[in-house]
Amino acid sequence: MSHQYDHLSVIDPEFAEAIKNLPKEEHTEDVAELRRRFDAMINMVNERDKDLFPPASELRIEDHKVPVKGGEITVRTMVPTPGGKSAGGPSPVLVNYHLGGFTVGTLENDKLWLQQICVEQQISVVDVDYRLAPEHPWPTPHEDAFTALKWVAEHPALLRADLSKGFIVTGTSAGGHLTGSMALRARDDPFFEGRRLTGQLLQVPATVHPLHVPEKFKSELRSMDTIDMPGFAEKRLVTMVYGMPEFLKPDPHDPNCWPLLHPNHAGLPPAVFQLCGIDVLRDEGLLYEKLLREAGVKTKLHVYPGVPHGFHMVFTQITQGKKYLQDRKDGIRWLLNGAK
Repeated sequence: MSHQYDHLSVIDPEFAEAIKNLPKEEHTEDVAELRRRFDAMINMVNERDKDLFPPASELRIEDHKVPVKGGEITVRTMVPTPGGKSAGGPSPVLVNYHLGGFTVGTLENDKLWLQQICVEQQISVVDVDYRLAPEHPWPTPHEDAFTALKWVAEHPALLRADLSKGFIVTGTSAGGHLTGSMALRARDDPFFEGRRLTGQLLQVPATVHPLHVPEKFKSELRSMDTIDMPGFAEKRLVTMVYGMPEFLKPDPHDPNCWPLLHPNHAGLPPAVFQLCGIDVLRDEGLLYEKLLREAGVKTKLHVYPGVPHGFHMVFTQITQGKKYLQDRKDGIRWLLNGAK
């Protein structure tokens, strides 16, 4: 039986041409090898795009240590310094959680677009280097992310920020999962009274455990079983991260972990969604946007047909890649403008 979203997974011709000569890599469950491959890809992209970084004089970049349970993590702050001046009016704040299936990824992942957005939109940025599985299984990444969010709320002066101008969370994939979770936790925590989040940008988020989908959602969540693009959109990689005991080991039924399972989505900050047509996570992103909208949350939805999960990190010059990057910038502006 045809499904309403099947047309979204027809491969985009430009993307098909772009990947035609890409080397094929064998599937691996070796964490060290996964990290080696991922870091090599990120380094390649950052080197390729080195001329796109803003001038160093336009922002101040610093690393700070944040105490967390069992140790400390690093957060990288980026504060706009227009015209090379260290003083200026207070800025809104954007907090970012990188992608990587809770297993790979570093502060190198998103540094280009975060530096660009810092300068272009005069917004202070905090990039969070949460600890990774399997060395640090659930709930460590989530607790690190929440501790970092509280740290941001407590240090506006360090960031030359005014949270009332905007306090936004964003992330991609695993980071999108954290974004949704942090928005829910911050809504319910009295700590954030008077310094509430004002927006969330969820990029290809994971919102429900792939092996424990509630019966009531199964008819709407088909992409996990119908989409398979080796190297880009693979169920086995997602189930490896979330389902195998050697990896993240999340509680599949905890609503504080899985945004789709939370019983109450009302009162969340406005949300921008960026979802890909050839993505095993596509349908859970579409359903989560629907649930938020039905709960009275202002949402803006962008879907990119014919391209896979995370394509925008490498394939920035195809039409869909350019649209993704522009929609992300426009989405942040929309959130900063009170979702108007």
